[in-house]
Parts: sequence; structure tokens; C-alpha cells
Amino acid sequence: LRFLAKEYDAAITDFEQALDLGPDDYTRDMLATSLFLRGHPDAALREWNRLGRPLVQNIRIEGTDKVDESWVRREVTASEGGLLRPKHIQGTRLRLDETGLFRSANPRPVPLGEGKVDLEVAVLERHGLWDYWAEFAARSAVYAFAKKVRVRYYNMLGSGITVGGEYKWEDTQPRLQGSLYWPRPVGLPFNVYLEGVTAKPHYELDGPITLRTRGLSAGVRRVLGSATVVQVGWRARHRTFSRFRFDSPHGDINGFDASVERGWLD
Repeated sequence: LRFLAKEYDAAITDFEQALDLGPDDYTRDMLATSLFLRGHPDAALREWNRLGRPLVQNIRIEGTDKVDESWVRREVTASEGGLLRPKHIQGTRLRLDETGLFRSANPRPVPLGEGKVDLEVAVLERHGLWDYWAEFAARSAVYAFAKKVRVRYYNMLGSGITVGGEYKWEDTQPRLQGSLYWPRPVGLPFNVYLEGVTAKPHYELDGPITLRTRGLSAGVRRVLGSATVVQVGWRARHRTFSRFRFDSPHGDINGFDASVERGWLD
């Protein structure tokens, strides 16, 4: 009765209490349906999965314009005809976020009845210098107060590549930096990044001294599972100083770096 009255919070409690008394497939199906209608698709999928449901009938991509639809489809971890699990929703969203090509990505099941769903993946693309010109103008004004300019161009020439640059003209910390991010180059199962920087900071250490540094960073990023991103890269820096100090020798600094990012709360 509470379900029919659309009092889904109360219905969820009732169905959970009923399941505590004993397993029942119909009750679990109603619990999953209540969770879904209340806006908890992951919890609903976990309950449906206990019944061996739902199976994916079709994968639908919505919202693409400049980005090729196949680029979205290749990041979907579910498969047509297979069981849809919460990890497929979470993993698909994370992989799409990692491309840098989308302002938002929302994979969601669309129930069809008889234990089947369509998986709809709705995306909002990034393209060009800005998503919204007013937001770009406001952000640029804030950067200008910090004496820097920062630009980023998404999906350059329809290649999926994002290029960016930053110039800081502060008197004591001038800096120029460029970056490139290429998701899944030529179909490879990882994303590539490249960064270059040149800077000329000034310090007062027993008198004025200027550091001149130039360098490159490069590496790859890959999504593992539904909540983990690993990164492996290499950094190289060449530095010189305007005058000699025992603790500031000229030379190169090179090294590998690695990181693991794990999402705990979605």
C-alpha cells in the first residue's frame, strides 16, 4: 500500500523488514523497484543482482556532438546481453571522467520489464576553449588578479586531445607551462599526458639569486576496476643558477613517479 501511494521510503523499510523474516523473490524485486524509484540505482541493482537481473538489452549513448559516439561506447564496462552490476555504472563514469572530454557523464539503467534494462549513457561534452563563456570570463578575471592566464582547449580538431597552457607574470615567480592530454591514443588502453615547463624564480639568499629551470614530464594513466586510477610517469629537469652556492649546483634532476588514486565515496 505504501508503494502504491508512492511513499517509497516507508515501502523500502517495509520490504526490508519482510526480507528479514524470510527470503522471497517478489519482495526483493519490489524492494529493488522502490530503491530505483527513490533515486538509488546502485542499491537497486545490488538487490536485482541477487535475483540474476537485470540483463542489458541495449547500450544507448546520448548527448554526443563533436565527440565520436564510439569513443563513449568503448569506455562502457557493461556489455549487451550481460548482467548489469553497480561496478559497471561506477567504472563507466570514472573512465569517461578520465578522458577529460566531458563536463559530466551519467550512465543509468532504464528498466524495460521482464528483468531487462537499457543502459543509457548521457554525456555533456567539453569542446573548444570553454563550456560557458560567462564562466570562462569570470575564471579568467580571477586568474588575472593572481597575475596569470590559463587556457585549455578540449578535443582539438576532433582528435580527442586536450591542450593547455599557463603563463604567470609575477615579478619573482615568472613561469610558462604547457600540457597535452590524449585519451586512449590509437585505441591503446590508457591515457597519455605530457607537460613542459620553464620558470625563472628569484630569491634572496645572502643576496639575490635566480634559478632557471626547464623540464618535461610524461606518463600514462589507466583506470583499474570501478574506483581506482594508476599513473606512472617520468620527470626531467635541467636547472642553472645565476651565481654559485654550495647548496645550489647546476645540473639535471631525473626520476620516475607513480601514484594510485582510489575513490572511497561516490
